[in-house]
Amino acid sequence: GLGAYLAMIFYLRLWWLQIILFLFLFAGFSLYGLMRGKGNNLKKCSKCPLQSAEIPCDPVKNTKIKIRKINELVATQLKKKKSSK
Repeated sequence: GLGAYLAMIFYLRLWWLQIILFLFLFAGFSLYGLMRGKGNNLKKCSKCPLQSAEIPCDPVKNTKIKIRKINELVATQLKKKKSSK
């Protein structure tokens, strides 16, 4: 995996090949970051049919609501575990 790739970069004796492999590694991480970036879901939501609804969909607000509900659920489960002991 990644460790073998990094080892190959450091153990090669050809400096120009090391630079090329490092650039491929950097480009891969950069492209992955762009693909899975923060605004990725918002771009998909721009084509969503809910945008034309009477109250349009707000993906940022909906995500925050989901996170808050998950945090509340975790907190209640922890309280139940602590009270049962």
